[in-house]
Amino acid sequence: MDSQEPIRILILSNHTHSINKLLSALRIEGVDLKAQSVKSKKELYEQLNFLSWELRLCYEDSSLSIEM
Repeated sequence: MDSQEPIRILILSNHTHSINKLLSALRIEGVDLKAQSVKSKKELYEQLNFLSWELRLCYEDSSLSIEM
């Protein structure tokens, strides 16, 4: 059996429902993932500087920018 690490996804969004819908769809497709959402600049800073992420998603509704 292949023991791959889960894909780490950082999500910037103000809507929990949208995040959960996306993650549910990915899991149904068999994607092994670990996700974290951020809603403040402080959380974003901590996540970007102390952890590595394979994928960063920024919803249009987010007041944050993925660029620092």
